[in-house]
Amino acid sequence: MILQTYQTVCLTPASFPPKLYSMTNSKYTLDRELHADLVGLVEDSVAQFCQDNMISGELAWLVTQCLATAKVEQFKGYVK
Repeated sequence: MILQTYQTVCLTPASFPPKLYSMTNSKYTLDRELHADLVGLVEDSVAQFCQDNMISGELAWLVTQCLATAKVEQFKGYVK
């Protein structure tokens, strides 16, 4: 089984698959199948939302990026 370790968000094409680690130095692992399932779920959900509400994919992904950033800051304890 191949596992991916996550630490700091780094999603540039040169760094795929992403290597992310928590800010508390705890390591999280996710196997490739679960990683693919999660990515597929998010991408399908965003695409469906865009289609249903006639908004651009760029706008939806910007909102998703902001939400993800806020959630990470919550996990680190900087935002309530």
